[in-house]
Amino acid sequence: MRYIRVNVTDNSGNRSSTTINAQIAKTWGAYHGISHSVDSNEYYKQLTKALRGHITTFLKGFEKSEIECLLMQDIERKIIERERQKNKQPNLL
Repeated sequence: MRYIRVNVTDNSGNRSSTTINAQIAKTWGAYHGISHSVDSNEYYKQLTKALRGHITTFLKGFEKSEIECLLMQDIERKIIERERQKNKQPNLL
């Protein structure tokens, strides 16, 4: 698996880039509705664009490991939300 390179602009207008671990990026994408398609180039474009938008919202001098940690926390939040939704549904059996 390859790393996902994300080009971003920080809050002061400086351009920067970082690489995100592919497994973290794919898992994050799956929990945000980006499903793996047959065309892997299109999938990576969509994933990179979504990551760029998400990372730009919190990029303030974070290091790569901090960005990956924040992505993992976002995945964890999505998992918890999904489980809460499952538990809210009445058992009809």
